[in-house]
Amino acid sequence: LGAPPPEDGAHPNFTSNLVLIDAFGGWGRFQDVLRALDLVASAKATALGCRVTLSMVAIAWTLAQPGVGAVVLGARDADHVKDAGVAASRLELGGDDLAAIDAAAA
Repeated sequence: LGAPPPEDGAHPNFTSNLVLIDAFGGWGRFQDVLRALDLVASAKATALGCRVTLSMVAIAWTLAQPGVGAVVLGARDADHVKDAGVAASRLELGGDDLAAIDAAAA
């Protein structure tokens, strides 16, 4: 969030992700979506009085999309799956939350 795009010669994982980001609409649009996810996460954390991460909101938003029944997570260790996946599956996003993220992703 807020980082400049990776430079040429970056790690291959970044390079392959840049192809997807470019197809999605570019780095600026990607940053807009990250900002919207972060704002929703901050608001949810305040309202619920617990930790809510950008990743949790991204997963919950994806699960809220029509026709989506599951999300495949890539994680470095089991704690990441527990943290993001399990918690996100229980996170309920309201209409305003979904609309804010949808607007950034449009």
